[in-house]
Amino acid sequence: MANVAGSQVVLSLIKESTYGTTPTVNTGDMTALALVTKDINGENSEINSRTVTPDGFAPIGTTGFESVTGSLEFELSAGTLDFNIPLVANSDWTTDDASEASVGVDFAASGSTATRSVGDWTTTFDVGDAVIISGAAEAENNGLRVITALTATVMTLTDKMEDGEAVAIVDEITATISVQGHSKYIDHVQTNYSYSAQRKVGDDYYTYTGVVSGGWGLSVTPDNTVSMTTDLLGKAEAGPTGTPLDSAPTEQSGSNPFSPVDAAIFIHTGGIAMECATDLSVTLNANISTAPVIASTVSCGVQRGTISFDGSTVTVFYDDVTSFPSSDTTFAMSIVFREAGTERFLSLYFPEAKILNRTLTVPSTENVTQQLSLTIGKAAGSPLVRYGYNENAS
Repeated sequence: MANVAGSQVVLSLIKESTYGTTPTVNTGDMTALALVTKDINGENSEINSRTVTPDGFAPIGTTGFESVTGSLEFELSAGTLDFNIPLVANSDWTTDDASEASVGVDFAASGSTATRSVGDWTTTFDVGDAVIISGAAEAENNGLRVITALTATVMTLTDKMEDGEAVAIVDEITATISVQGHSKYIDHVQTNYSYSAQRKVGDDYYTYTGVVSGGWGLSVTPDNTVSMTTDLLGKAEAGPTGTPLDSAPTEQSGSNPFSPVDAAIFIHTGGIAMECATDLSVTLNANISTAPVIASTVSCGVQRGTISFDGSTVTVFYDDVTSFPSSDTTFAMSIVFREAGTERFLSLYFPEAKILNRTLTVPSTENVTQQLSLTIGKAAGSPLVRYGYNENAS
């Protein structure tokens, strides 16, 4: 049974086709977000003169630009990813069924590869894709991995994480497998996405226009769900009024949140897999300029930004510490979250990363604790980040 404390606050969004202009809204067109926290408010700046007149007085200030600021936090779950990832990515999903069934392959432990003699891997998959392999006779070869290199016949894969251990590919001849990748993806190519928002507070409704995401933060902590936060910037606020834009918005489901226990980091150099169920924070700064938003220009002033990555007490399960990328090495990295008991997953692929600082602690022979600070940039010809989402619940 759900309890509501104080006024019922509901935040609903709809994508704008013209920046700052609310589209025609029919009942059910808006999406009422399932959120952990929500904060969105309009404000007017005051412009004051610094001049002091001869009689000792300053001119009266004037009202400046309207703006909207706020932030949202939501859990990663099958009920939120479809709408919320495009919101934070300022782009939209591209439908792409990256999966193949009944593929004959030979697995080779040396090189961590799956080689086919018929067909072409590159027509379906890309480097950086997370994939779930099933059907292999050797259990070690089944499971979720990330593609690190790809040719028409040879797919090179990372280790997989299983029960807190990195598991490598083993030799297996003439296996018949299925490979399930994402069902949709977003390449981070910044667009002028914007939303109109409706905030219901009791019986009052506020409308916000020109709302854009200012980047996101990803939090993975012990004994908690995986959550994502995003800062919001917007153009203007109107209300309160008793008339809603949408009296019955489509409600999100927040069921089955992804948990840290089903998360893993994959470093593509060397195919290293790391468990990140201890503590992890990732921040993307989209470098949104507030001035163009406040000035109501068509462009939201969105630029490609940089990503900072901080992993505190990330437990790394592998023996050879020297195999981890050195501080002067550029490498690719993926973070994958999976819903327990299903094939649903969200993958984030960063083509270009570099370590800024790292501290190693070796408490035992079984694991190495690394405290890492990384910077992630944009590789030439690649997206800043690729989001992959497999909606398959089987």
